[in-house]
Amino acid sequence: MSTRSLIWLEVKEEDKGKTFRPNLSLVGKPVGCVDDVTDDRREMTETDIAEIPSLVTDKKYVGIYHHWDGYPEGVGEVLVNEFDTYEKVLNLMTFGDESSICGERITPYCVRSGSYNGRHGSGAMKRDSDLLDSLRNCTHINYVYLFRDGQWYVFDDDFSGMTLVNTCLENIRKGV
Repeated sequence: MSTRSLIWLEVKEEDKGKTFRPNLSLVGKPVGCVDDVTDDRREMTETDIAEIPSLVTDKKYVGIYHHWDGYPEGVGEVLVNEFDTYEKVLNLMTFGDESSICGERITPYCVRSGSYNGRHGSGAMKRDSDLLDSLRNCTHINYVYLFRDGQWYVFDDDFSGMTLVNTCLENIRKGV
């Protein structure tokens, strides 16, 4: 389902101002490419990685857009189970916006003629208030996730607060 979400990372103070490149070995599953001319599907290679712009962590938050299955029991559960450390989340950010991280592979959101056109469309924010102001204006986004202090959070509908994704998943399983 096209349930759109934003995935954010609170950058550690010691990482501010650094430049990061994608690392396929940290992902844990294949990263796909789709040629928009031939529609051929294949796994991303180091050559494709070289075309992705570097991620500069010069703000308090960095984020990406995620297009499919943004529900807590979709991308939320994948984030909790597969992107459970700061290093893995930071690496995910380096790949840019994604169609999906759910399932057997990661599928990039932006591709052009067989190469990955990685972009960081969700941008970066300097302060908590910048992030919240930006989120309140995102009427096309269904869910927003934040990795902070080793935990995944999902924002409430009105962005007035956050809930641990694990708590949200427990409540869904209980029917609450």
